[in-house]
Amino acid sequence: MAAGRLSDLRGTRVAVTLTPGDRRTSDSGSASILTLALVMVVVMVGAVIVAGAAASAVRVAAQHAVDEAALAGAHAARGERALGRDPAARACAAATSAAGDNGARTRRCAVEGAVVTVEVSLRRGRIEARATAVAGPAHAESG
Repeated sequence: MAAGRLSDLRGTRVAVTLTPGDRRTSDSGSASILTLALVMVVVMVGAVIVAGAAASAVRVAAQHAVDEAALAGAHAARGERALGRDPAARACAAATSAAGDNGARTRRCAVEGAVVTVEVSLRRGRIEARATAVAGPAHAESG
């Protein structure tokens, strides 16, 4: 019986009137997707900025640590030279101690006269920075 009814409707035209809210081709929802994409871009840019700031902070901390270490080493070297002793061991020990106080690890320490050159590395999380500093009297003599 249902098949008979369908055959009776063949050839019949049906008019469908859509109101503006019923349109199937509307762009409703596309603003949500665009907003979501924009939010994702802003979050990613923010993450890059935060990572850059963290790396910069570690570099600054490493430079501070190596500056303090070099100054401590130069101060110790000057004292040892004033006493007529070889300053290398005492200067590097003082530099290593100062670097450690700032959370850095001494990678290299060289003493030439009263001039001390120190290289340190500092790791915070996954970020590692290296820095080098030289300290000594303004008119230091070598050897």
